[in-house]
Amino acid sequence: MIATTTFYQTLYFMDFMVVFGVMLLFIEASTVFMSLRWLLYTHNLGESKWYAINAVVMFLTFLTCRLGFQLYIVFGYMAELVYGEYQKKNLTLY
Repeated sequence: MIATTTFYQTLYFMDFMVVFGVMLLFIEASTVFMSLRWLLYTHNLGESKWYAINAVVMFLTFLTCRLGFQLYIVFGYMAELVYGEYQKKNLTLY
């Protein structure tokens, strides 16, 4: 809860580089489940229901946090910043 609140406050109040850094930290949300998967595997729990649940949750967080959010950063956020600079300087896009 604190991390989520800090994430949105940084997006609202800080400058670009801090915002970009916090956005990139959000990508690491799936790392927790990857570490948990390794831990379950090393303790011979690879056939348990917790391993299967963790695999599904890891896939979903990887899909949303890594792939989806990186696409948003590249095509949404960065494109908006570049297009905004073009608008400020009255340049045309080719």
